[in-house]
Amino acid sequence: MLIGDLFPDSAIALDYRLSRDRPRVIHARPQGWHVVAADFEELERLLGLQAG
Repeated sequence: MLIGDLFPDSAIALDYRLSRDRPRVIHARPQGWHVVAADFEELERLLGLQAG
């Protein structure tokens, strides 16, 4: 499921292939998909979006 893009042809997506409950966050690069975070909660931590 696409959730955003950084610039044209650079999508960010949730990858449900390994887990329906905790999808990975992946980013499209010219070389293929790159894992950004193990799950959405990790992405929140990396971006400093979690409270507390």
